[in-house]
Amino acid sequence: MRGEGRIIDGPDVHLAEWRPDEFLPVVGHDAARYSRGYLAADPAAWFPALADHWLPLSHVLTSSLTFRSCERVFELPETLECPVIFEVDSELAVIAFERDAGSIIAQTLLPGCGPSAAAVALDYIQRRLLSSLSRSWSGSEGLVARYLSSGDWSGVDVAAALNLNVEIDGSLCTIWFGFGQRLLEKLDGRWRRKLFDDRHAAAGGVLGDEVFYAGIEIAELGVPPAMLIDYVRSGAVVDLELPVSRKARVRVNGRAWVEGNICQFRDRYALEVTNTHPAAVSFPEGTTRMRVELAQTDIDHEGLIEHAQRGAVLLTETPLGSRVSLIVSGEHVASATLGVINGSFALRVLPK
Repeated sequence: MRGEGRIIDGPDVHLAEWRPDEFLPVVGHDAARYSRGYLAADPAAWFPALADHWLPLSHVLTSSLTFRSCERVFELPETLECPVIFEVDSELAVIAFERDAGSIIAQTLLPGCGPSAAAVALDYIQRRLLSSLSRSWSGSEGLVARYLSSGDWSGVDVAAALNLNVEIDGSLCTIWFGFGQRLLEKLDGRWRRKLFDDRHAAAGGVLGDEVFYAGIEIAELGVPPAMLIDYVRSGAVVDLELPVSRKARVRVNGRAWVEGNICQFRDRYALEVTNTHPAAVSFPEGTTRMRVELAQTDIDHEGLIEHAQRGAVLLTETPLGSRVSLIVSGEHVASATLGVINGSFALRVLPK
């Protein structure tokens, strides 16, 4: 994102059109809506004592049991084994196993067991999972899970899913949890409340009601002061000398805040956060910094907390297009059309 840029002279300079609607990936509604809560959450914060409930069983079996990861998605795979229907706070949900996971778990519990004994072993594991989920839930409002039946789960309206990856004696097993909209909102809200509680505890006060200006920039140039007028002159073509990419930086009230990849949501610009601690950028002494700003939005204190997470999607009200703003010392000095020259971003300054 840092560069010096250079002015390209001549009447025959061709600035190829940059089409953000074709170049940028589309973010879905669920991915944007839950990017700051459900998708960003550390599942251990929802069920902090879950692993502890399984340690006694692991010791009895003398097996190596390790929780590897827990992914958060919105759909269940079509092919799952041994599904069990249960109820969470009066809403249907399902637990099932992926591929050979059920067989591995059953053989760990009852080595050499046949199909009937394996079914009993898996039923025990699934019921124990429900119990441990309820008992390890971190929310003050409680979480009640109740076993209903096994078999067809087509009647379960799955809004989201968790897949729990467990390693048993070197074999990876994946257990799926599919659940409805109410539990999704509960998990999403629980994580967001934790973010605010942690920030309140650290700051020792209540969040303010101030609204901040956030600008998404794709480039920052170090321009010699004597040449600045040439960089903002109407019709000037400036090669930013930066390869076309989705990388961008967000500034809040002029200060670097996060970095990420630009994308699109409902025909407007958005940004998926990839780095919450951007490094300081230095330029040669005596140069003037000129920023190329692609999109803007307003953000409050809660938004600052929620979006300061990897994967969070920052939405803007800026429609997709090729128009950018040139910013010097926090002031808008010119507008330009963003394009491409030889694979690099370039711009043509528009008349004032």
